[in-house]
Amino acid sequence: MLVNRVYRGDAVHKGKAYPGEHQPIIDQKLWDQVHSILRQNPRKRANNTRAQAPALLKGLIFTATGAAMTPSSTKKPEAVTTDTA
Repeated sequence: MLVNRVYRGDAVHKGKAYPGEHQPIIDQKLWDQVHSILRQNPRKRANNTRAQAPALLKGLIFTATGAAMTPSSTKKPEAVTTDTA
C-alpha cells in the first residue's frame, strides 16, 4: 500500500502512471510524508520506532503472584579471565 500508486488515484500500465478514473484513497500530502520517511536509512528508521515505543506491553503482563512484569535487556558480558595460581 505504501508504494502502490493506485491508492493515489493513478492507473499504472507497463511501468507508466496515468491519471485514474477513480478517487484517490491517500492524498498527495500523506503520500509525500510516507515517502520522505521511507527514503531514510532503514536502520535509523527502526531505531526511531523502537525509541518511541520501547515496551508496548509494559504494565500489562503480570506474574502468577500478581507482580508486574517489566522489560529488561542484557548484553553478553566481556570474557573475564581469572588467575588460579
